[in-house]
Amino acid sequence: MPLRSRSPHRLQAQKVATGCVKLITMDGQVKVFHRPVIASELLTEHPNHRICHSDSFTIGQKIPALQEGELMKLGNSYFLLPLHFFQSVLSFVTLASSFSSFQSSSTSALLMQRAFEVHKTPSGKLQIRVSDEFLEKIRETQKRVDDAGVVGRARVCTSAALEKDYRQLVVDSRERQWKPKLETIKEAERKRDARRQRKKDRQDHKKEEKKQKLMNKRQEKKIKKLKKEVSADGKHQNPQHALPPHDRKVKKEDTRKTKGKKI
Repeated sequence: MPLRSRSPHRLQAQKVATGCVKLITMDGQVKVFHRPVIASELLTEHPNHRICHSDSFTIGQKIPALQEGELMKLGNSYFLLPLHFFQSVLSFVTLASSFSSFQSSSTSALLMQRAFEVHKTPSGKLQIRVSDEFLEKIRETQKRVDDAGVVGRARVCTSAALEKDYRQLVVDSRERQWKPKLETIKEAERKRDARRQRKKDRQDHKKEEKKQKLMNKRQEKKIKKLKKEVSADGKHQNPQHALPPHDRKVKKEDTRKTKGKKI
């Protein structure tokens, strides 16, 4: 089979690609970063996904995922795939299903036949590599769709990362321009004042209960003290209670004798 010569356009595309990091998502989006990127920076936005290198597909083996702290180097392409793709052994069927989302695009019908390059490793295993032409066509198609869909946005955004920053900037500026109505402010203040008043009433009620309990205890102590004083005064007024027990007995006997004599 004769070797195909590389076109100047493809050589130029590969030359430009060496200065950036490409990340391809399941929906066919290509994000371009003009600096090395740590995998954890992208996984925070996609918690149920993992990142792998574009030439890390080997039939009969699991797809090796990048570590969270691993650096994505310039000139390389990576795939952002759901977590379940990394949990089973790779086959041609699972590989085709991984790229089934690309079939909805206008370029996939023409490029799916050239999407993969099959290489045989020294150990005899088949290694599947996504072709550079396929990745570049996806990027070009995305750029054309973006240019046709939103007029003027391509003039501002030169990459997918900048486009995302621009979109967030526009949304944030619109949110900052929103102002609540005067009725909304008054209603919020009224509710806040009502909550404060209820809280103050509960605190005052607790203080009143505590004060009342303290007064009741003091009143009970006074009553007990008065009862003791009255009881002590009654004992002193009765002579019988004033005498010791022995003297009381003698006085009772004298009283009986006196009564007998009178009779």
